[in-house]
Amino acid sequence: MAHGGIDTLLVTGPDNIFYLTGFDGCGCYTPQFLAVQGAPHEGEVGMQLVVRGMDVAAARFTCWLDPTCVWGYDDCLVDNPDRHPAELVAKLLQRLRWDQGNVAAEFESVNLTVRAYMILEKAVGPLLPDKRLVNWLRAVKSPAELAYIRQAARITDKVFEAAIQAVQENARQCDVAAAIYHAQATGAEEYGGTFTAIPPIISTGSDTDAGHMNWSDQPIPAGTPTCLELAASRHHYHAPCSRTVFVGTPPAQMLEFASLCYQGMDEMLQLARPGNSCEELFDAFNQVLAVEGFRKESRVGYSFGIGYAPDWGEKTLSLRPGDHTVLKEGMCIHMIAGCGDAWAFQTSETVVVTDGQPELLQNTPRKLFVNQAVSQGSESGSSQGAEGNCSKLGTAFLTAAPAVVVDPEGAKSPACRVAVTVCC
Repeated sequence: MAHGGIDTLLVTGPDNIFYLTGFDGCGCYTPQFLAVQGAPHEGEVGMQLVVRGMDVAAARFTCWLDPTCVWGYDDCLVDNPDRHPAELVAKLLQRLRWDQGNVAAEFESVNLTVRAYMILEKAVGPLLPDKRLVNWLRAVKSPAELAYIRQAARITDKVFEAAIQAVQENARQCDVAAAIYHAQATGAEEYGGTFTAIPPIISTGSDTDAGHMNWSDQPIPAGTPTCLELAASRHHYHAPCSRTVFVGTPPAQMLEFASLCYQGMDEMLQLARPGNSCEELFDAFNQVLAVEGFRKESRVGYSFGIGYAPDWGEKTLSLRPGDHTVLKEGMCIHMIAGCGDAWAFQTSETVVVTDGQPELLQNTPRKLFVNQAVSQGSESGSSQGAEGNCSKLGTAFLTAAPAVVVDPEGAKSPACRVAVTVCC
């Protein structure tokens, strides 16, 4: 805060409030504010939490702040068109004299509404952008945080075991989602799971054109891929992952494209170590695709950790052009690659950056899963769809779908485990 010239910071994102205080609950659909003083006076507590009155008890149960530092506002302020909890926050800042100097707020937080911003700025003066200060502090994980993420990864393995088994010919997508939710909540034998920040992303056939698709109640037909982007959470620390299941016989084009993506991921994994930049990993992946005339325009990875709706990403580093962020030991990255038009291939890896080879968190096999189709004529055919974010230069990208094991040379070694996806 001192480096950024910030005297007081107003934190509104539930993920950042949780990170700083441990405060947890499901009440973040109403305004919550954490005021942080950059240089508190001797004997002064440097944080003050303002939440809905009925959520004050949750603070006593979950966070380390003294009860005298937790303020609850009356329910008459909830969804009130004439009054707002930000008014009380402004009065608290003035009472503590924390309105003196530079006050910053989380400009990029979806939990800081325009209305709250206007009320605060009118009361305390111009607000400074925080430049995602707390988010960037979260980028490098502590050993305790990594322990929770590893536990989440073990639950994610169980989630995929259930999901892959559930993707069968004529199974409804909603029933696949039910199996996923059950596995997410029950977790492992030693510990259970927490709700995830994003619901299960399930897309089948032409629906895979959409990178982030809700499931439907439609049955899964033979001859189609089903792309899964799922996660598990342990105390809100996530471990996302993507895999694809094909019902029937996968087409040759997708086998070839998947193999190419595996090679690209191998290149990225070799660079996923301290000192290399996000952009370098993106370029490494696309250089492999370029040999066959392909290019992925969207990013191929991002930082993850604590997650509350609507995202488990930390909104900091991205593996994309122009991001020169240098990787550091302790960062966690969801590495993703691949694309498609109507027939999409999707897989990914979550890694921890170490002082050497990255630590691969998932044990779910890195392969294209194939479930046998019951009906006759289950061979996959071509399908027309909207143009995706990965195109073959100069020609149409003829897409297909996931297949059996795509295991190029060296892919059995841990260093070559891969990632591929249409969404990120």
